[in-house]
Amino acid sequence: MKAKFRTFIIIYAALLSGIILMAVITKAINFETIFQLSEEELPWLFLPLAAILLSEFLYRNTIKQMPTQTDEDGRFGVFQSASIIRWAILEGAAIVCILLPGIPDINILIMVAIYLLFWPRYWRFQQIVAPM
Repeated sequence: MKAKFRTFIIIYAALLSGIILMAVITKAINFETIFQLSEEELPWLFLPLAAILLSEFLYRNTIKQMPTQTDEDGRFGVFQSASIIRWAILEGAAIVCILLPGIPDINILIMVAIYLLFWPRYWRFQQIVAPM
């Protein structure tokens, strides 16, 4: 069980490091003007919110499809797929924030912070994959 969770953490860390590396390479964050927003940039602040809502909706729907009578490997596969879907949506929104001009830099930090909130926790993993 712990080996499966380690694989799970490696997938998460790879996706997170890709976001951070892309932001560093493209120099997307200007820390001098990060909190200065113009009126044209304000609507873009809803992009992280939309990504969070969509990822949470798809995650919960995928978890609901998990049959209760399957073996541990089947439950792990569904849980892993649901988590990867969630992370992929958040990563896609973060990449959009990094690459598109005109989007405020604060969005990148918001997306990374949100991504960190969805860090896989072992107790949650055990609760869903191998309930007692």
